[in-house]
Amino acid sequence: MDYYTAEDRVRRSLDDYQLGQAADRPMSSLSGGQKRFVELVRVEHSHADIALIDEPTNHMDYIAKAAFLKWFAACKHAVVVITHDRDLLQQVQRIIEVKDKQAHTFPGNYDAYLRQNAQRTAAHLNEYDTVQRRIENVKKQIQAARAKKAGWGGTADKKNPFVVIENKLRKELQELEGQERPSFWIDQESVADLRPDVGESYHKHKAKTIRIRRIVGEERVRDLLIIDNVQVGYDRPLFEKLSLHVQTGDRIQLVGRNGVGKTTLVRSIIDAVRTDERPTTLLHGKISGDAKLRLNTYEQEIDHAYLQMTLAQAIEHIYDTFELQITPEQIMRVLSDYLFDPYADREHLVSNLSGGQKARLQLIKLFANTPNMIILDEPTNHLDLPSIEELEAALAQYKGALLYVSHDSYLSKQLGGNQLILETL
Repeated sequence: MDYYTAEDRVRRSLDDYQLGQAADRPMSSLSGGQKRFVELVRVEHSHADIALIDEPTNHMDYIAKAAFLKWFAACKHAVVVITHDRDLLQQVQRIIEVKDKQAHTFPGNYDAYLRQNAQRTAAHLNEYDTVQRRIENVKKQIQAARAKKAGWGGTADKKNPFVVIENKLRKELQELEGQERPSFWIDQESVADLRPDVGESYHKHKAKTIRIRRIVGEERVRDLLIIDNVQVGYDRPLFEKLSLHVQTGDRIQLVGRNGVGKTTLVRSIIDAVRTDERPTTLLHGKISGDAKLRLNTYEQEIDHAYLQMTLAQAIEHIYDTFELQITPEQIMRVLSDYLFDPYADREHLVSNLSGGQKARLQLIKLFANTPNMIILDEPTNHLDLPSIEELEAALAQYKGALLYVSHDSYLSKQLGGNQLILETL
């Protein structure tokens, strides 16, 4: 394993994940995210026959992600990765999708998957429609047999033939209706290329995704947020002085390495516009919001205050925070809109939810009160592909201002806007 250069190579890898200065510190002193990156470096240098990696690019900055993708593309051994990151999926050689309790294999990368999925789903739609038409025909034939059965004038020693026909049709109907309904999902670009009849069938039967009902329509352009000569940090400033006016309809992407101050800036903005006190992280300058600013945020971690609540209690608390009324029936509808089972999930503790479920709870909070400005911090982490596309479609309709942090190149391409690059002092 080339012992004499191993340490230098490992240190270079640690530098890629901003762990160079921590290389000689004990593992116990590292954060959870840093320990994840150490695990990736360990995997990269293990010379294993096969590597099993679960969501490796969550919370990576763009430089660390580029380094990981470079390693992933060049490594000689087998890698099985669980991911919803489309940039990483573009680098794979085979995709195995787990859906409807089955594993479906697609040779090739993400683009190949989208093409094959569209073709396969269109064929399954045709089969499903054929079964549905047969069900309707069988039901009509059962009604006809039942009507003729009552008027049959045969003798008692002969069995009513329409009873036989009805029983046979009922058995067929039971088998047809007993077939599980498959899940249908096709990406929006491929949907546009479907034949009109197939496209109509798809929209009728497509897999359920999150449903975002509240999309704000801002009445006029105004300065919603003013950042004037701002520097944030803790014991010292993290970046040069920053000035920025955020107006209705703006799309601004915050770009920078982990630790440069993106999340600290976001939290300083939130504290400045929601409280009368000056944020302790605001070391220089001023942050002010418009009197009619309604700012909502999507953060990487859910508020600890929600963890010991049930899902229903958390939703009620979200609406109470915004001084909005919500009935138990409306809570059930919200749960359904965001892919929760209204009956089975409403009493689950938030602390016991999966990462994806917590992400969907964040989305409920994000859109609850029709905000006119949204801040997103890595919103696609933990979301599945249909839900990511649903979020992108909702944000495409959104007329308010959008400030976002994301290293998902597909999302940034969809949202667009200007990049604000933060660099460490």
